[in-house]
Amino acid sequence: MSRIDQYMRDVRLQLAGSAKDKERFISDLRDQANAMLENGESELSVIDHLGSPREVAAEFMKNRPLVYANILERSLAFIFDISLGSFVVFLGFFLVFVIPLGMRYPDVFWSLQWDPSAIAVYHINILEMFIFVVLGLMTLGITVFYFPILEHMYGWTLGKRVMGIRVLREDGTPISLGEGFIRRLSFYFDIITLDSIFILFTKTRQRAFDRVARTVVVRDGQRNLMGIFGFIVVTVLFILLAIYIGLIMEAIPEPVIDFL
Repeated sequence: MSRIDQYMRDVRLQLAGSAKDKERFISDLRDQANAMLENGESELSVIDHLGSPREVAAEFMKNRPLVYANILERSLAFIFDISLGSFVVFLGFFLVFVIPLGMRYPDVFWSLQWDPSAIAVYHINILEMFIFVVLGLMTLGITVFYFPILEHMYGWTLGKRVMGIRVLREDGTPISLGEGFIRRLSFYFDIITLDSIFILFTKTRQRAFDRVARTVVVRDGQRNLMGIFGFIVVTVLFILLAIYIGLIMEAIPEPVIDFL
């Protein structure tokens, strides 16, 4: 892939709007680039002349009408993101804790029946403790950084991508990393439900912390049907895995687990 092709790809990722409008804009932008290349300019010079992908996207969005996403679209995207992150963490816990436990004590793994007399203490070795710490850090990382970083870099998380929505500034330009963190504060402090009620009472369908950060969530092309199917599958798997791990933990009396 040439530098120009990579540049066009990066620009496309920053654009919000219908697929038709995006392709028309990219086509015009590529024509400009080709004209400069024919005049003897290098690829780096062309890219420098056109501006950064974020600057080009800002120009594209200037004076374009924004169609704001409703609370249902945003809620489904959020549930998908939470389900995906939780599934990754629970899967790690399942692989690190439940499977080794089942290999040592098949009665627990298969029938969820535990005989307290079978073993006095369940030992967790240093490697398992280390992996537990890694899983904890992963959970913290997903909670704190997943939304702001992806929304700053691309305007969307995986859930928003599936639902065909994107986060932008009120003027239609890409958000900064700081704005991404500000709009996520209600999630960090567990008041996201209260914050989301504001969507129902604002013309621009903003949460309270959206208004503080001056960000909006807009519709960005069509929904990804395969992604929606994947969302359903991941959510179902997460629920089943969470239930199973819960049953496993219920089957093990507290005194059995001993961190050594």
